[in-house]
Amino acid sequence: MVATAMLLSLALLGVVQSIPWPAPLARLASPEHFRLATQAAGVVDADSTIEVERVFLSLAPEKSRSVALSVFCTAAVFLAALSAGRRRRRWLALSVVAAGLLQLLLGARAFASGSVPRLRGTFVNPDHLAVLLELSLSVCFVWAIWAMRRQRGDLAAAPLETRLALVSAPVLAWLFLFVGLAFTGSRAGLAAALAGASVQAAMVSRAVASTSRRGRQSQRTRLSWLPIPMLVVALTLVGVIGFQAGFGRFLATSRYEVIAAERFRVWDASLDLVGPFAFLGSGIGSFRETFEQVQPADLTLTWTRAHNDYLELLLTTGYLGLALAAVGLVALMRGLWRGLAVGSRTEDRLASLAGWGVVVSLGLHEGFDFGATLPATSFIAAVVLGAALSPPEGEGPKAVRDARLRQHSGEDRPGRELPVHRRECAARERRPRVPQGGRD
Repeated sequence: MVATAMLLSLALLGVVQSIPWPAPLARLASPEHFRLATQAAGVVDADSTIEVERVFLSLAPEKSRSVALSVFCTAAVFLAALSAGRRRRRWLALSVVAAGLLQLLLGARAFASGSVPRLRGTFVNPDHLAVLLELSLSVCFVWAIWAMRRQRGDLAAAPLETRLALVSAPVLAWLFLFVGLAFTGSRAGLAAALAGASVQAAMVSRAVASTSRRGRQSQRTRLSWLPIPMLVVALTLVGVIGFQAGFGRFLATSRYEVIAAERFRVWDASLDLVGPFAFLGSGIGSFRETFEQVQPADLTLTWTRAHNDYLELLLTTGYLGLALAAVGLVALMRGLWRGLAVGSRTEDRLASLAGWGVVVSLGLHEGFDFGATLPATSFIAAVVLGAALSPPEGEGPKAVRDARLRQHSGEDRPGRELPVHRRECAARERRPRVPQGGRD
């Protein structure tokens, strides 16, 4: 709920920026917007003195209104997934994986014919497809962990072909998604996907639970090593299918791109504008209009985005918007960690594990790109995170607190017996109570 409140507050800030305010109040809230409005009025009529009565707190009010509406819609999708995840979490997970596979199939024909140099699906920019594939990979990884655990547990006595079919489906889907991500040519996307899978692999020991202590340790050890053969096979497939097409951009990366790329110059110039728009920002969605004030002359392209969502958020919403986003992100990560640590079921812990993969991969990728702000990718990210945080039906904050207390007291830890006096108290509580009037 804290994360949702912060998201709605950020959208409300965009609405505040997109409406006109009285000049004295606007001058008090943002002197830079008042100065620019007065300067623009003087340009329109330089011979007479024009008094500005209304001032927008955004350099692009229509764009700020549109982005604010998109943020409201993302919050609505997050709440819907939070509610639907109680009963339909597995269907939501499968739909996210199916979305990534569908994008690869739609873009495979154009890429195979050579009409496009990089796989992009139905997206204009291949880097944006890479963001969508990162989300699908995070969910597909958890699906593979769940299948591995089930075929060693509940389906241990099932026929071999049934167990192989259960595991092969998520593993093949993950390999297909990873190969497709490599052929998008997104360097940041591939690095973010590897980071997300590594964090998920490190958290497997917390996400998987078993009945016996010895069986739990051995199973956790096997599952934590699962990403290594998956990555080896995926990299081998990329090399066999097309090494140059899959890793061509990595091989062609020059020292100049690493040290003095154009986007680094954009970041440096954007930092000069943070001071004038420190508190409320220049207006959410108004990076193009804001950056034109300080764009170097030799940067001939039109820069509509900063290619760094953190810097763009700071510039367009100020320290207030950055603080709202930081509080929401911390609350989100805290909820995911609580679900991973004290989830009542393995499915709940694995859902939190998928959420961690999304947070890590997107958090890294958005430092070099802006794919998460697109409607399609923000929609799917909200679905995954909402389903990851939704408690099972009939459980809520009270059940989570009770589970945490039981874990700290040692009652839920497998392989650890309660003290003698506590076992006797528990046995007495389980005995049926006899009425005082006599025995039936």
